[in-house]
Amino acid sequence: MALALAATGCRAVLNYQSPLGPRYAGLPASAPGGAPAVGNHALRVVTYNVQWGRRVERAINVLKTRAPLTDADIVVLQEMDAEGTRRIAEALGMGWVYYPAAVHPKRGSDFGNAILSRWPIVADEKQMLPHVGGERPAR
Repeated sequence: MALALAATGCRAVLNYQSPLGPRYAGLPASAPGGAPAVGNHALRVVTYNVQWGRRVERAINVLKTRAPLTDADIVVLQEMDAEGTRRIAEALGMGWVYYPAAVHPKRGSDFGNAILSRWPIVADEKQMLPHVGGERPAR
């Protein structure tokens, strides 16, 4: 019995093994106000772990109200899904691209990292990194 419970509680991660996707992306609904000028501007990159993509509203609030996060040119989000990424990008007036890495074993939804940018993302590509482990390919 214990073995059966352990087996169902530790499902293997379903990794997306294709560099082609799935892929989600979007443009801001309108040009962001106060977009940084090109020139002597220092590039500001923020990385933010949204913790399982569950606290999207909190992430939006923090990224919009806490200096120096409010001046970010590029925001890299961890532990995201497509809908949460879209919501944060729209709230910040940024373009975005999201390639989920895997299907979360407990939630059953896409899970991965996203990039948001004040400037248009004109080219993007998913880079596959080697991994040895107990994963199985997704869909």
